[in-house]
Amino acid sequence: MLVCGSALAGQLEVRPVKVGVNAVTGNGAYNWWHNERARRQAELDAYLEANASDLDSFLYAPMAATGTPAIVFRVLPELFPEIWGAPEEKLASVGLGPDPWDPSRILPLGISFVPDLKNTIDMPPFGTVALNAVNFTCSTCHVGRVVDGDGTTLPIIAAPSLFNVGSYQKNLFNSVNHPDFTAANIQAVLYGKPPGWLYGADHVSQEVLDRTVFLAKGPEILQGLKTAINTAVALRAQTLSAYTYNVPNPPTPMAGMIDVLGSGAIVGLDPSTMSPEEIEAALPPAPAPSDIMATWRQDDRVAAQWDNSLPVLTYRLIGSSLSAGINALDWINFDNIAAQVHFIPYLPAAPYPFDVKRSSAARGARVFRQACAGCHQPGSDALYPPEVTGTDAGRADVITDFSAATLLGIFRSQCLDPDLCLDENGEAYSDDELLQNTRAYTALPLTGIWATAPFLHNGSVPTLNHLLAGERPDTFYRGNMTYDQDLVGFTWDQADNPNAILYDTSQAGYSNAGHDGPEFNGGIDWDAEPRKLWDLLEYLKTL
Repeated sequence: MLVCGSALAGQLEVRPVKVGVNAVTGNGAYNWWHNERARRQAELDAYLEANASDLDSFLYAPMAATGTPAIVFRVLPELFPEIWGAPEEKLASVGLGPDPWDPSRILPLGISFVPDLKNTIDMPPFGTVALNAVNFTCSTCHVGRVVDGDGTTLPIIAAPSLFNVGSYQKNLFNSVNHPDFTAANIQAVLYGKPPGWLYGADHVSQEVLDRTVFLAKGPEILQGLKTAINTAVALRAQTLSAYTYNVPNPPTPMAGMIDVLGSGAIVGLDPSTMSPEEIEAALPPAPAPSDIMATWRQDDRVAAQWDNSLPVLTYRLIGSSLSAGINALDWINFDNIAAQVHFIPYLPAAPYPFDVKRSSAARGARVFRQACAGCHQPGSDALYPPEVTGTDAGRADVITDFSAATLLGIFRSQCLDPDLCLDENGEAYSDDELLQNTRAYTALPLTGIWATAPFLHNGSVPTLNHLLAGERPDTFYRGNMTYDQDLVGFTWDQADNPNAILYDTSQAGYSNAGHDGPEFNGGIDWDAEPRKLWDLLEYLKTL
């Protein structure tokens, strides 16, 4: 796997590192996979090297040109380690952590400085001064992790991450409302840090500027951040929390999950001018927590999202950018969107890092053709409503007329680059081409499926064995990095790190029902033919 140097250096540094491939054991049953895995890894490495600039953008480019004031963000773990964890952990408590390609990098992987500064404050007599800010990157949600057979934690580019956006937002709220969140306390932390601590040795001039501004305007900066966060929380409380999530046993925020469209539904809502009936109609009817999706091989998909609602990749990426907490829509980072339109359509998936038995996988390929291939084909546009799949309906019903109109309005007003925003004939896309409210689920291609556990759209089934055999646990741990090679999924029956959270399928939106029965397995009786199940699992590891 390639290692990427810090984007602060302005270029991508490429060097080989350990990729978790176990040494050849001499057992011919497994040697074939060692060789095949090495071939696929070489293919992935070559793709990353050939698209180094796009990869750098994927890992490090902020999704927006504004964000949290960087001087405050850097101090939060120093001031509130009981909320954020120790500073050296770099927000591992919310599923981020040190950059695996550059452990000395100041920021966690998934957080980057904003180069096109638009966080401003008035500083008479100097006029408007631009402060440094931080925001999310694509890697916030799309770099997974797995502990290989040697105990090494490996990053998985474009796999679902362990980021817990709910915990992150809660931590911000608790921090800005803490009695110790004062300019004097932040200054005390800064006084004890040498030049270069804030932003790195290459950005001392910006650090000096930000320290100077904070010394003069600290209370104003903190109040602005507190007001912005509390206003957003209050809006959510009056809308989503009061209606969509006002249900018995609402879902707990989980690692690797997000409710992007649910949160996006509150854009444009104004409780001061709308009746309760209007607000309720504008919002999703039920909670719709969803797994973060893998982003490799997008060319194999006719549309994005669990419901195939966004057929045009550019606009899918705009939607993702809006989830980064942008408070001014014209600040979307379109340079990054252009890079990802080029990068993720053909990005190979990471190969399974453990052993695979050849004879079993060969038999499993035949089972796959009978049980799975009819639905899970690259390029398939088939859709299945919840009445057919039997799975939780929340995500299928998340788009309302109000949210659809709002999103289309954003698309029309913000995507103006003809190279990105028009079709191949230079024409504007129709509404139906931009957004389709399918109210159904797509059968995804199964490329890299080993790294996308847990399964179903809401991550309610921990392993492929549980999914196929139908014996699904009511509760399991989510957020682990160790791997259950037998059942094919991340360790689920115990917590292997402090950030793993117990997933309770009785919570709203977390049902583990559906995608079971003979119509979903080619009519095979797994109890009568258990070998076919194990062979299929072995084959699925190779996709």
